[in-house]
Amino acid sequence: MPDGAPIPVEGTNDYRRDREGNVIVTRLNEAMCQEIAKEGKGIYVRVDNSNSAQRAINQEVNKMAKSDVESKVYTEFNEQFQAIAWVILLLLLAEILILDRKNPLFKNIHLFSNKK
Repeated sequence: MPDGAPIPVEGTNDYRRDREGNVIVTRLNEAMCQEIAKEGKGIYVRVDNSNSAQRAINQEVNKMAKSDVESKVYTEFNEQFQAIAWVILLLLLAEILILDRKNPLFKNIHLFSNKK
């Protein structure tokens, strides 16, 4: 396990310090990382200068790619409101033509009377 390294303070040449003035040194807690990976149903891969970490990650990705993945099927419906809109428009036009009250636009048209 590596010894860790001090945490640099941005914009200065100094390092972060605790309340007593000691330089804070980070250390990797591999046991905790492995426990977190286990609880999350994942894997813990320690990255170093070798290709072993990359190989381990590639193996896990290849396993995932070959496993079954849940899929959802969506159906796209064609909107067919135009036919209903035309029927409604024709019914509205018919209602205007057969109004009981006198319509100034159609006062000279006598469709349902014998008067000429």
